[in-house]
Amino acid sequence: MQTKNFSPARLSLSSALALATALALTSCGGGGSAGPTAVSDSGAQLPAAAANSSPPESSNLAARNAASVLADGSASTSTSSTASAGSSSTVRYEITLTNLTAGQPLSPMVVLLHRDGFRLFDIGERASEALERLAEGAETEPLVKLAQESDLMISAQVLNSAPLGPGRSASRTIELTTAEAGLELRVSGATMLVNTNDAFAGVAGRAIGSLAANESVRLDLLSYDSGTEANNELAAQFPGPAGGGEGFNARRDDLADRVHVHAGVVTADDGLASSALRDIHRWDHPAARLTVRRLN
Repeated sequence: MQTKNFSPARLSLSSALALATALALTSCGGGGSAGPTAVSDSGAQLPAAAANSSPPESSNLAARNAASVLADGSASTSTSSTASAGSSSTVRYEITLTNLTAGQPLSPMVVLLHRDGFRLFDIGERASEALERLAEGAETEPLVKLAQESDLMISAQVLNSAPLGPGRSASRTIELTTAEAGLELRVSGATMLVNTNDAFAGVAGRAIGSLAANESVRLDLLSYDSGTEANNELAAQFPGPAGGGEGFNARRDDLADRVHVHAGVVTADDGLASSALRDIHRWDHPAARLTVRRLN
């Protein structure tokens, strides 16, 4: 029988003040990195991402080693390491999220393990309301519920219970049956860049079923614009500590109304006087890294 493990969490608008307090403790000082190169909203051609196995140290935190970008919107590198063995009837995966930005805290991340055919998002397509709620307001519960409705879903988890500051990492171990951990196994996930109107870092349908015991794959996540809210950078319209404003708003006022690779933020430092953002809030691709390691 298929086992589903659902652990919903929610970062509501009423907790914006608590979010700001928690994130202020993990914010980085100093200058930020330059914004990502502008790309076509069509998403037909993705930019090359960077990969680096060492911990992020610079204000740009993204690595500079060449890596090809996959169709799921991530760059990957496979490695092997020694891990303790688990039960022969179960397979355990350790999933680690790392924030690669200089000044963009990440919301709790929804991580989904599923069979082929489930799509969390697609470039050029409209975002679901559940994804919109995460990208605008850091809400995780709607996305977990959406996943639960799919017969293709195996596990829906919220990886980190608290916001993840720049340079920080968080991990979660997920246990599946050997049948669930077959070759069809895919991973998807999304986390909000909270000092933005509707930006998220994510991956959609990356195959991980071929991982052997003690093998891992590193996915460098691009940032995406959900296309649901205009990128006006007003403090009243994003929930992160730089703004402290509203989260989800049902009105879609972005002319695109399609998921596309994010072109970055302008900030007040670069001439947008009404922006609540500063240079530190810019970021390069990749915005985050997701490492999946099969433990046994």
